[in-house]
Amino acid sequence: SENAIKWAKFADDKLAILLYPNITRSFGESLQAFSYIKKVDSFNSFEKYSNLMIGSFAMWMAQGKIKKKYGIKDERESLQKAISLWTNEIKGRQFLGQNEPNLGDLCIFGCLRAIEGLDAFDDIMRDNVELDKWYKRVVKVLEYEPII
Repeated sequence: SENAIKWAKFADDKLAILLYPNITRSFGESLQAFSYIKKVDSFNSFEKYSNLMIGSFAMWMAQGKIKKKYGIKDERESLQKAISLWTNEIKGRQFLGQNEPNLGDLCIFGCLRAIEGLDAFDDIMRDNVELDKWYKRVVKVLEYEPII
């Protein structure tokens, strides 16, 4: 539907962009976001540690440039406003697609799933009860296991 395409575009053009500065607000959060590198089997311990430190530092340094490029003053406030647009759209419904997730649901879900297990995800879900309920409904329908 046209509405599903609108929200898929929103996920790409707005939500995904807002997530980056929210997972890299501090060096600690950048470390958390880049910690997947520790699971790369082809890296030895030195490569894992050096990539973790250098990659996390680079991510943390880049977040200011991303914020400037997209005119983001307060990353959490901007993300909360974007989330509110979504939760207002799905208010009173199980999903954007009514009884089952549609393209819009899946695109928003995909963005959020990418940060599951990070502090930013926990903060977003704690501060947005309706989003958390919707997210859990999508997980159930898609039969996904939590990432952590």
